Amino acid sequence: MKIFLLILLAVVLGIIFSGCAAAMNKEEEKMTHSGYHRISPEEAKQQMDMEPDLVLLDVRTLEEYQERHIPGARLLPNESITDQPIAGVPFEAKLLVYCRTGRRSADAARKLLAIGYQQVYDMDGGIVKWPYATESGD
Repeated sequence: MKIFLLILLAVVLGIIFSGCAAAMNKEEEKMTHSGYHRISPEEAKQQMDMEPDLVLLDVRTLEEYQERHIPGARLLPNESITDQPIAGVPFEAKLLVYCRTGRRSADAARKLLAIGYQQVYDMDGGIVKWPYATESGD
């Protein structure tokens, strides 16, 4: 009887987790059609090198930013993103967002798309996966 209950529990949990994963994939697919793109750190670096008008946004906290950030990044904490556009950044601008590991940047990307930004690139893995130069301070 215990074995049957454990098997049943495993099946139910499997269904729940696969449903959550499918919902997350559908959400990301929907976002991709609306201007959201998840890219690798290598792709992000390539875009930064080739596109001088790219707006690089660090959506972590001030303390995290001061400790270490990508050169040229503008601090815009995820918690501070509202329904207002970013000062001085037109809706047509190409935005590249990153955080520590990728969770906050995905949330920030959703918010930025909802505001009206049309090209939002989310760096997968955040600064933890960034293999290039960083700097500290403001």
